[in-house]
Amino acid sequence: MIYIIFVFSIFIHEISHVLVGYLLGYRLKKIRFIFLGFFIEFISNNKKTIKKDIVIFMAGPLSNFFISLVFFNRENEWEEWIWITNLFLCILNLLPVYPLDGEQILNKIFEICFGYRRGIIYSFYIGKLVLCVITFLYSMLIIKIKNISIFLFIIFLWYKMNEKEKQLLLAKNAYEVIEKTYF
Repeated sequence: MIYIIFVFSIFIHEISHVLVGYLLGYRLKKIRFIFLGFFIEFISNNKKTIKKDIVIFMAGPLSNFFISLVFFNRENEWEEWIWITNLFLCILNLLPVYPLDGEQILNKIFEICFGYRRGIIYSFYIGKLVLCVITFLYSMLIIKIKNISIFLFIIFLWYKMNEKEKQLLLAKNAYEVIEKTYF
């Protein structure tokens, strides 16, 4: 039962991204399944703005938050699991760690404040710091929590963070080549 609630809650989360993107004029390019969720890519158009992107990234966590409010303080066990699962997904997805929604939101806010290049770099390092803290806290609590799924999720986040770091290094090298060539 808990697994069904979890999968359904993730589905609602991702559908919220798609629906809000569609309402804001974006068109869906592809949906790809990744560990514990989906990766949604929209077709870019001239009407895209950073603020619209932030709204789309917020749609998933907000849908989980609203579901958790509806099922808050219910009396039977499955309604309590719906509340807990959706609150957990809301908080988890707002963490500023790649590939979670919180990192994308922070990235877009930093893009507004510092520009595209610095925004990506700043959000990456903040995400890495947050992931280090999460890893440290979990390693301190692993004996008490006794939950291997959290451990696997942290490994997944480190893997994705490593992928992003490689992408950033490639982009940095490309910028350096362009700057040397044209300036």
